[in-house]
Amino acid sequence: MESKIEAYNHIHDLKPEKSETQVNQEKEKSPKKIVSPQKETEKVEKIKLEEDNSPKTNNQFNSSSYVEAIDLYEDEVEEYVNLYLKKIDNKMKESFISDPKALLERANLGQDPIWFNIIDPSQHDQRAGFAVAHIDNTIFTARRMVILHFTTENRDNYQELLSKFVDYLFINDECNEIKISLYYIEDENNNLGADKQLQDCIKKLGFRWKQLTNDKYTNKRYIDYILKRPENVVAKVQKNNDEPIHVKSVVVLSDLQGETAFNKAPKRIFTYF
Repeated sequence: MESKIEAYNHIHDLKPEKSETQVNQEKEKSPKKIVSPQKETEKVEKIKLEEDNSPKTNNQFNSSSYVEAIDLYEDEVEEYVNLYLKKIDNKMKESFISDPKALLERANLGQDPIWFNIIDPSQHDQRAGFAVAHIDNTIFTARRMVILHFTTENRDNYQELLSKFVDYLFINDECNEIKISLYYIEDENNNLGADKQLQDCIKKLGFRWKQLTNDKYTNKRYIDYILKRPENVVAKVQKNNDEPIHVKSVVVLSDLQGETAFNKAPKRIFTYF
């Protein structure tokens, strides 16, 4: 039998359980940990910095991240293109219209000529390629986008960058199809034919062989490849071509030599999207 003192101590050691209300009241009275605004800001900035510095794959960028419109006057094209072509291997360069004057003239023969730098966003937005295209104004049954020139500084990412450019064109123009042509070049054995590696890249993107043509401007042969618009890809901008513009009168200003003011003014390369 416990002594009276032991029994008394045992009873007073048993503390009654606290109710939920008492627990909540004690929590409210206890001092709360205050986060310094400066530390919170530093934490957010640290997380953002880690995200920015984390390696990105090209799948994380949409097609518009790869395309940059070129802002040039026509009389600046030759120097600009020649400087770029120094970085391109001869076989790739000869597979397309690469002479600056010829490229400018050919681009202006079509409708809506467009000039772009191809950017690699995974490499800090460095230029990785160059592209020129226009709408074929001799085709009336469809709106055909023609890629006149598409080269990249590195052959290894040619297919990937061409794929992004094609996606960009289908999204930003309502063209029904895209055409790209490869000129015949001479290989190591002096045989004529299209660049095999570029052909493989183009075919893997879904382009189909259309025809073999003799270029009346260069007397060289080239292969046409056509890619139809995918059914699930809808252009962001729909052009309304139902209402033609009729010009009833035109006034042309000219000097004594007969040169129009428009022709004398420097012309800027115009990219409509």
